[in-house]
Order: sequence, then C-alpha cells, then structure tokens
Amino acid sequence: MNTFKELETVALLKNIPEHNMYRGDVGVIVSLLSDDTVEIEFSNKDGKTVALIPVQTTHLIKLRMQPAAV
Repeated sequence: MNTFKELETVALLKNIPEHNMYRGDVGVIVSLLSDDTVEIEFSNKDGKTVALIPVQTTHLIKLRMQPAAV
C-alpha cells in the first residue's frame, strides 16, 4: 500500500542514470500513478524542471522538514 502523498518531498535511494538522477537527489511527488509508483518532479535551484519521471516507491525516502511529533 502506498504511504506517499502528492506534494511530499522525497529523495532517491537509487541511481536513475538514464534520467541523470542519482541517489540523494530531491524532488516532489506530483502524481500517484499506482500503489507502488509515483511521478516525481526534480527542479534546479532556479525552479526549472529538470526531470519529471515515474519512480517506484521502494526507491524513495520521505524527507521531513521538522522532527516527527513525540
């Protein structure tokens, strides 16, 4: 079951060299394609999209902008 949501910030856990994306690259989920695949938008520092690609959720980690509640 997919625990990811649209507009969540995520990082790659696996290289995707065919799209010039590598482990640690950060993007935002823009679409939930299936239970195990989401579409991620990767942007440069100017906000220009550099890649818009489907990624399996097993290759992602959610990034939190604040610590989880205790």
